[in-house]
Amino acid sequence: MKKILKKVMATAMTVTILSTNLISVPVNVSASTTDRKIDFSVPAWSWKNPTKPYTKDTNSSVYFYLKSGSASVLVRTHGCTLDSKSKYSWKKNLTLNKNGESVSYVICNIGTEYEIYNEINETGYLYAGIKMKSKGFSDNHVAGAWSPDFSRESGHTYKVAN
Repeated sequence: MKKILKKVMATAMTVTILSTNLISVPVNVSASTTDRKIDFSVPAWSWKNPTKPYTKDTNSSVYFYLKSGSASVLVRTHGCTLDSKSKYSWKKNLTLNKNGESVSYVICNIGTEYEIYNEINETGYLYAGIKMKSKGFSDNHVAGAWSPDFSRESGHTYKVAN
């Protein structure tokens, strides 16, 4: 009887320890990692607001992928505010280079998945937006995706934008 009781107690302790460890593992379920479609013309001489801003839930990088286009693009990450139910206000450019220094923009090439460092969430903005400008001398129709919160996926290779 003592042996059975010891085994039951050992099993109960193991289950308790394992369940406690599982409960304490942090899981970020609110990150805004859904890809937002990019499919429009980017001007060569001015910055374009490609989409409306989206909620930025974490201090993570911004995800950016240019699937197609005629030239690379210059990209800025901006903190944004919501002034009414549907009116966003574009605020400060908060783009950082790979060394964590503030920059006017980063360059993103076609076919590369990027992690763009920024200070959007850290400076108190709840929404993120990107602005783009063509690196070439003419307008550039681009297609791809971006996401306010970056999350690594297995099987993908990412480059830190600079």
